[in-house]
Amino acid sequence: MGVKQFIFFIFTLIFCISLNSQTTTIKGVVTTTSGVPLSGVLVDIIETNTAVVTNANGNYEFNNIQINDLNINFSLYGYKSKNIFFKPKKDNQNILNVSIEHQDEILEEVILVDKSKTQRQREAPVKIEVIDIKELQRRAISLPQILKQVSGVNIRQNGAVGGSTIINLNGMQGDDIRFFRDGIPLDYLGKAFNLSFLPTDQLKNIEIYKGVLPTALGADALGGAVNLISNDYRNNGLTASYSFGAFNSHQFNVNGYYKIPKTKLFIGLSSYYVTSDNDYKILVDIPDEETAVLQEEHVNRFHSAAKSTFAEFKTGIKHTKIADLLELGIAFSDMHSDRQSDIWMRQVYGEVTYSENAAIFNTHYIKKLGKLNIDIFGAYSKISSLYDDTPENYYNWYGEATPYETENHSGESDDESQSYESLNFKNTVGRINLTYKLNKSHQFNFNHNYTNTKRTGSNPFQIEENGIDFLNTPSKYTKNVTGLGFTSKFFNGKISNVLTLKRFGINGSAVTPTIVDYGEIKSLSNASYGIGNSIKYKINNHQFIRVSYENSTRIPNMLEYFGDSESDILGNTALKPERSNNLNLGFYTHLNEVKTLWFDFNSFYRFIENNVILQAYSLYQSQYKNTDDTQILGAEFTLKSNPIPQLNYNVSLTYQNIRRKNIENSGDILLTDSRRPNIPYFFGSFGINYKLKREILRGSFEFYGNYNFTEQYLLNAIPKSEEPSLFGNANSESNLIPTQNLINLGLTYKVKKLPLWVNLETNNVFNAEIYDGFRVQKPGRNFNIKLRYSINN
Repeated sequence: MGVKQFIFFIFTLIFCISLNSQTTTIKGVVTTTSGVPLSGVLVDIIETNTAVVTNANGNYEFNNIQINDLNINFSLYGYKSKNIFFKPKKDNQNILNVSIEHQDEILEEVILVDKSKTQRQREAPVKIEVIDIKELQRRAISLPQILKQVSGVNIRQNGAVGGSTIINLNGMQGDDIRFFRDGIPLDYLGKAFNLSFLPTDQLKNIEIYKGVLPTALGADALGGAVNLISNDYRNNGLTASYSFGAFNSHQFNVNGYYKIPKTKLFIGLSSYYVTSDNDYKILVDIPDEETAVLQEEHVNRFHSAAKSTFAEFKTGIKHTKIADLLELGIAFSDMHSDRQSDIWMRQVYGEVTYSENAAIFNTHYIKKLGKLNIDIFGAYSKISSLYDDTPENYYNWYGEATPYETENHSGESDDESQSYESLNFKNTVGRINLTYKLNKSHQFNFNHNYTNTKRTGSNPFQIEENGIDFLNTPSKYTKNVTGLGFTSKFFNGKISNVLTLKRFGINGSAVTPTIVDYGEIKSLSNASYGIGNSIKYKINNHQFIRVSYENSTRIPNMLEYFGDSESDILGNTALKPERSNNLNLGFYTHLNEVKTLWFDFNSFYRFIENNVILQAYSLYQSQYKNTDDTQILGAEFTLKSNPIPQLNYNVSLTYQNIRRKNIENSGDILLTDSRRPNIPYFFGSFGINYKLKREILRGSFEFYGNYNFTEQYLLNAIPKSEEPSLFGNANSESNLIPTQNLINLGLTYKVKKLPLWVNLETNNVFNAEIYDGFRVQKPGRNFNIKLRYSINN
């Protein structure tokens, strides 16, 4: 047993010994005084800060509740709030049926608690999709699979576990969409903490912002963001899960929280280990040995393994005079991935690898002083990466190796030279967020995000010219994003408005290996501004209209400005920031009076100027340049239903027309108004979930299924006149990423007297050929099993 495994085991043992596992289930029905079931009632257990909302038949249920004296609150807009003191019995189930009284005069405090925080977010003036991860944590499902169920969102992943992931959100993708963890830009955590590796057990919710970003998210995103919300433990708890499946895939999670008795101190652990061989079958073109004619064959990937380890320890104090929260954290991560091919799957690799490790230190402070809320976060991380392309052999798609005949040969991914590139990043992150509530209808929000990155490195295969080692010369990059927001409500909440003002500042310096001014240290400094406004008009208690507009900026990143410090990608400090005008118009309603059918429609317009695109600079070099503009027109809708307590389903559909404008700088006038290639433009999903009423085999069963459809889309740009119509055929099938039809099915079993769940999931049920951009094929039919055990005091 190694040191890491020993530490992991000790912490797990401490948590297991410390926690009491006596839990029970509390459920019941909430009705009016005349016996009519009430939906939408917020049922809140005060001691555990756990809340649920009753369904269409007035039913609610809490699982794994510690047997203690409890104060349970029942509240609904238009009804008197009711508190009940309740002590659960040691039986597996405790029934608590409650009736609440209608109230003609609606109290202000009832208005504040009639909806859960998640539902209030969904109905905010800013367009937000909120995914509750709690139920999904019991499934052997990945975050990319979850996000693909959201309207307007398409996730493309090169390969399986560990493959690079690109999110497309309302027609924008890549760095145009920013990722956050608890409101902090994700970059400082490294690649071990990304969508492809990150298990659902690490999260509480996912927030997806479309169009306007609130002030609290301080980043230069053009048209949206994804905020990953960590688990927020309020009481002692321990969760452990293990999943295994096809392609020798394994995932292990241990998360816990322990409050030290008779003190304000707490300790917490968040950790996971993910690994997979990714050796699934793919369809590739292989040249015939005699004729060299390409022929399609199914082969196994043989150099695609990936693994990631992440562990974060936290300690601190809560609810003291000096702080509501003062937290210190330390985290470590390590990841490794094999590279099988280029993104076009034309060139096969057998020895190229990428690895990365990180050490992260952070602190978090929260305090409420009257009407002022203070939230301060700081972090420092050191990330080291290694790209190893020093092969001794070259390979074919069968995995057969042939030794190189000479010592000074090229790499597998580079026809010119080998590479053993080591990079070191030192990141400093700081955020201060202040919220001041003027009164019940108006509040101010101030937010400032500071990010500083210093990069150095080495590569023994790099050729120094003029005595300059570009990797060893530090590159510095500093970004400041400042935001001011003003939230208002008018006419008793009939109209809600959020106004945002932002400033984006950047400065940095690096040696850039350009032909002109060769070897000089180039510096840059730039500032730009943005403004946005979101307004919501409440038609009645179950319908509203939402309109938002934002003029925003995306600042080019370090690679785009400074290149890769070698000669492959040249720096370009003359780059202009990308700018976008974003407009959203949406409508939300309940389609029936019992609130079991919901409809959410959103239309969007985007116009992006100064698109930053990687283009050829010379025969062996590339450079990021400002090219043409992009116009996006689209619409999306989501239909959700809960017709009976045991059944719910959702349907979503998205169409986005993404066109190239002002194309003169790109040098190909024939492509004016053509579609942006390699971006899906029509896709949808259908999800269904059913829970059996009766227990079977001393437990409860839940069945679910997901279907994803993506219409074919172009791999490369072609003139608008040659584009296929929707559901039509293109002149060249080789220039298409084919239509995708993906079905996943699952079954979850809950053991009756234990907080234990067993899940079986089948992905790609019909073994369809699935691609996620650049024709990189994804796995065929595969099976996964997940075991999850959770204790909460």
